[in-house]
Amino acid sequence: MVDKSMAIRARRAARVQAIVATHGTKPGIGAVGPDTAEKAARFLAADQAFAKASASWSRELDEAQVARGPLCEAYDTARTVVMARLRQASVGAAAVTLATPDDLLQATETIEGLLSEYADEAWAKPLLDVIGPALDTAAAEWTEAVTAKSALAVAREARRTAAEAFDLALVGFRRVVRAELGRTSPEYQSIRSRRTTVDDEMPATDEPFVSAVTPA
Repeated sequence: MVDKSMAIRARRAARVQAIVATHGTKPGIGAVGPDTAEKAARFLAADQAFAKASASWSRELDEAQVARGPLCEAYDTARTVVMARLRQASVGAAAVTLATPDDLLQATETIEGLLSEYADEAWAKPLLDVIGPALDTAAAEWTEAVTAKSALAVAREARRTAAEAFDLALVGFRRVVRAELGRTSPEYQSIRSRRTTVDDEMPATDEPFVSAVTPA
């Protein structure tokens, strides 16, 4: 889901860069513009990094879900055979009842351990030949998903920090643009805040907005 406040901020950041590039010779814009443009660039880079991390996490999660299917099938098959052959009723719950990927991986490792004790027997080897690769694949995919989620959290925090810095710089820059280019200028209108009708000359009420970011 697209964060609308971040999308709006990204558009403003790009407009700030364009204004500085076009009107940087004006005294006020030349004074505050470079710093604001730099913060705009940092935010845009952080926003792009977040988008990349988000896509990576989504992809890794999908791959982990795909790997879960064969593992569930191998686990349930082995569980049924172990319960029947070894008369062990407490070898773990059915895969569908296991709440988390970690629960499924742990339960499968337990079944694999039991089967390994009978690896030389004809009934156990085919099960091991299936459950082993399925477990390896699922464990690897889940590890990659967890790693991608951690990277996403880091990218989210970096974007939030960059957004706050850009918002603060934008307040002063917006007032300078209004003073030098006019309140009706396309440049000012493209970066003005739509959340308030109060003039930019009133700093007590014209504060930057920073949206709350919902954790993934």
